[in-house]
Amino acid sequence: MENRIALSASDECFMVGGTPKTIGSAMFFAGRPPGIEELRELVAGRFGGLPRLRSVLLPPPPPAPAPLRRHRWLVLDDFDPVLQVRAEPPGTRLADLVEAAARRSLPGNPPPWRLRLVPRHGPDGFALLLTAHHAALDGRSLETLFGVLLDGPPAAARTPAEPRRQQTLGRLGRDLLHHARPSRRLPGTPAGPTIAWTDVDPAAVRAARRSLPGIEVGFNDVLLATVTGVLREVHGAPSGWPGGPRPLYALVPVDLRPSGAAGELGNALSATRVPLPIGVDHPRDRLAACHAALAAPGFLSRAVNAARLVRGAALLGAWAPRMAAAHGNSASYAPVCCSSLVLRRGPWSLLGRPLTGGMVLPDMPPPGVVSFFLAGHTRTPERAVSLSLTVISHAAPPAARLTAAFTVALDEFAAGQAATMR
Repeated sequence: MENRIALSASDECFMVGGTPKTIGSAMFFAGRPPGIEELRELVAGRFGGLPRLRSVLLPPPPPAPAPLRRHRWLVLDDFDPVLQVRAEPPGTRLADLVEAAARRSLPGNPPPWRLRLVPRHGPDGFALLLTAHHAALDGRSLETLFGVLLDGPPAAARTPAEPRRQQTLGRLGRDLLHHARPSRRLPGTPAGPTIAWTDVDPAAVRAARRSLPGIEVGFNDVLLATVTGVLREVHGAPSGWPGGPRPLYALVPVDLRPSGAAGELGNALSATRVPLPIGVDHPRDRLAACHAALAAPGFLSRAVNAARLVRGAALLGAWAPRMAAAHGNSASYAPVCCSSLVLRRGPWSLLGRPLTGGMVLPDMPPPGVVSFFLAGHTRTPERAVSLSLTVISHAAPPAARLTAAFTVALDEFAAGQAATMR
């Protein structure tokens, strides 16, 4: 009997039309690339037991209208590694593959993920590019899959999720009102999408995290504060931006997996908005404001209630979570998206070749929205060996300009810290 499973409400959110729903991650390795048959054998052995990677994506079943029914997963006995894993010809540029992947969605059959071997990347190495339809995997799933595929230390227990307190009707009402408020928009006319990524200096990130003495500053705090500086640099004084006094919101994903399900594949993320302190002049003050916004009790509750809202809306039909997703991804809701992902517990290797770096590809944002993704891997939870920033701009400034401005804005923290030590 065929094992057909309806998509979860969260998965169904990524079946809305408009822009491609491909996410991915590239990992860079030192040494000669493995043979394609050796790689396929490894992938089949390590991914073959994961039902989500053996599942094809089917359209909503009849006879009910498609807007009322969710898409279906059909779980196969196995996948064909020849279809899922391929070697690119010599001379293939990783940047070209990333660009092409971001601009189209993968078909539902065969299973909507691919692993591509780029035989040459960097002066003496190669790369793997893992891409997937966002309905199949979220960003945390990419981290999980590389942890399965690569050789590294034994898995460490993830910090347990913060207990979810019983929420009052007042808290729920405030959260729903928050989601209904429109955001200020970015200046300029939305242009065609552009993609760029760049290395990020780990020392500069550490300097930023140390710039608020006595406060434990996280990667997302630094990302949001630096992005605020980027927007001020490329768009000028906020007094000239459209939208008057309204806040300019950034969308921040939140992992809602409980501690016992840290390796769960699929979409177990929610997201909520935080106002960017675009009117604050000093970088450290912007960092303090971003930290306070992410540490506030309402931040987590809004993410939890957003997920509940999507699940409840799904009872009305598949059209409801799709509509909620379209609203949540729009420029009127949040014209900026900020995500971070760090592969911890290194060092890592693939068939004896050491991992040297990587990047993450977020899905294509809609017109008027810019997406920033800070990614890396560490040897210890505190020390980043390699960090990268990927920007997809579907707004007026091109992505390359934003990545360059990010480097400048991040260096301001180190400069400010040096000034205070004189």
